[in-house]
Amino acid sequence: MPRTENTEPVVLAAVVVAFAFVGVRRHLLLRALGTSPGTRRRALPGDRVQPGENSRAAAARVLSAAIGLPVPERTLRYLGAWNHSGRDPRGTSSTDACLTALAEMPTPAPGAEWAALAEATDLVPGHGDICAAACRH
Repeated sequence: MPRTENTEPVVLAAVVVAFAFVGVRRHLLLRALGTSPGTRRRALPGDRVQPGENSRAAAARVLSAAIGLPVPERTLRYLGAWNHSGRDPRGTSSTDACLTALAEMPTPAPGAEWAALAEATDLVPGHGDICAAACRH
């Protein structure tokens, strides 16, 4: 059978799993996507990787914007890559995930929020898998 070449563009994105502890409860930084009843979904903070930027730099940029504080790239641990075909209307996407644990829970920027990890059950497809992998590290 002849091989066909995939000419579909690949969107490279970076997300960050940011944990903070309050007592013994682990909290996760999320961004809200929908506000209507029944459509509320949350996602890990993320964005496309910009030209000339690596995924760790993109994750640091995204986390800095979400918490309003500088985040050095060296504080982020590369977690892995998740490839998704058919999920994103923009085309095939590949998401690199980074992980960090913060010593405190800074006030998030508008659109972002901290949620107890046990209550983060309304994540967009794929992000639950990334969170599960982060919890194993």
